[in-house]
Amino acid sequence: MRSSVVCVSVSRHISRKTYSWPEVRDSDIEEEFMRGGGPGGQSVAKTNNCVQLKHIPSGIVVKCHETRSQSENRKKARERLAYHLDILYNGENSFDAINKRDRAEKKWKAGNKAEKIRDLKRQFKRREGLTTKDF
Repeated sequence: MRSSVVCVSVSRHISRKTYSWPEVRDSDIEEEFMRGGGPGGQSVAKTNNCVQLKHIPSGIVVKCHETRSQSENRKKARERLAYHLDILYNGENSFDAINKRDRAEKKWKAGNKAEKIRDLKRQFKRREGLTTKDF
């Protein structure tokens, strides 16, 4: 059974710190440490510093092996899990969706502004009887 968590943000510009992320309870997480791969040599090959978190209610699995530190990887894995749970539970009201909408709106406004400037230039040229060769 999925628990429903709804986070509604009213402010337009949100930051990661002020956004209310879904609560991730320790009882809902299955944590596993394993050996990672990649660059790092002996310190990576001999230690279990790769972290894998599984959120039992939703089935989301997150794996993190960005640093050599197990505690840092654990912290980053929990942040990723909260990010994915936010998308799952909140959908269109998630942090990611809000940011995408804001970026798209900003891009649209910039394109709209450029079109208005081009239109004003065309009107000026027609009014003054100029062509592009006169410049």
